[in-house]
Amino acid sequence: MSRTGPRGGGGKVLLVALCVLTLGVLLTLHSSTALAPGVQANPTIIVVYADGTTSVNLTLTVPGNLTSIYVPLLSSQVGDILVSDQAGRTLSYQLNGDNMTVYSLGATEVTITYDTDALTNKTGGAWTLNFASELNATVVLPAQSTILDLSGVPESVVTQNGSPVISLAPGPWTIDYGLPLTGSTSNSGSTSTVGSLTSSSGASTVPSTPTGSTGSQTGTSISSSATSTSLSQGPFGPSSLDYIALAALVVALGAIGTTLFLRRGRRPSTSESLRAEDLEVLRFIRDKGGKATEAELRERFSLPRTSQWRQVRRLEQMRYVKVTKSGQQNVVELIRRDFDGQ
Repeated sequence: MSRTGPRGGGGKVLLVALCVLTLGVLLTLHSSTALAPGVQANPTIIVVYADGTTSVNLTLTVPGNLTSIYVPLLSSQVGDILVSDQAGRTLSYQLNGDNMTVYSLGATEVTITYDTDALTNKTGGAWTLNFASELNATVVLPAQSTILDLSGVPESVVTQNGSPVISLAPGPWTIDYGLPLTGSTSNSGSTSTVGSLTSSSGASTVPSTPTGSTGSQTGTSISSSATSTSLSQGPFGPSSLDYIALAALVVALGAIGTTLFLRRGRRPSTSESLRAEDLEVLRFIRDKGGKATEAELRERFSLPRTSQWRQVRRLEQMRYVKVTKSGQQNVVELIRRDFDGQ
């Protein structure tokens, strides 16, 4: 009897210790993904581009007494990261998987932008956006795209500048969508689908994936049969269109080659090469001290990633800038300053 008591007491102490340890681990895991007390977040804005790339923007209101905050990301595969405070000053951060530690150091507002291509995938002619957010989210799909299916009921669906804009509650979401096909009669279906979702945003149901029938859902999806039908109804079959496209490509390449040959050896001048938007980008980089990240350029000029990339590469080919890699960001450095008469 004298030995049973201590062993039983030791077992209780061990059980209590394990419970405390488990609780500590759970609290640690939760604190690594949840926002700190007092931190308020605007809805996460997810802009989806036609090539499947997504740009994510999150703005947080932060208590001034915090020196760092944990922020959950939508993916661990991110790039072109830009973190700034309310005055536009760049803040330091550290990545840990799909979480980010931002060293706010007294900032009252923190804005985080990053790009990722890990949220979308394409199967046949349809795209799927798949993510899980701990915060409210606003998804902006490419212009004139068609919403094919939603995994749940959205808070609202509207159209802005031709793009479906979906407001979502926190949680996992899957959105199937299709891009418009040039020359296909299904383009009008894109507008009708968004319109039906908009008008029924207050209802308890959302249209499911179209079945391809000719009933009330006619024109709400882009199917392979509809595409082939619209092509065969024209004066040219698919094979003829291929030959025409090939001939046009050959003519275009010939024109480009002739232009490059005539311009060979000539240094591009401001009057014949630079556009107005190019001058704005160059002046912005100059005012930033001669260097700026591509993420800063996209944020300043509100350009899609692909458009900004093409503009920077054009300026690089004209030898006004050079692009170097710094960590996970591309830095654009000014190497010529004769673009506006200096």
